[in-house]
Amino acid sequence: ADDPYARVGHSYVLRIVNAQGTGTITVTGAATGITLTGTATIAANTFRDFVVTYTSAAAVVIQNAAVGTFS
Repeated sequence: ADDPYARVGHSYVLRIVNAQGTGTITVTGAATGITLTGTATIAANTFRDFVVTYTSAAAVVIQNAAVGTFS
């Protein structure tokens, strides 16, 4: 309901940036219906791209797709 474009089979790219300089971020599927595959940690001064796909009206798959650094 939060995404007006949500429909089964729809995908989008989600980029999470860890710009805090130290520490690691860990992405988790904290709710029912969320499946997270691939690497879910993001080191300091890096970003990680995920492909989010709606697999049903109540479920999504979040797949690690890429990682990069920035300065």
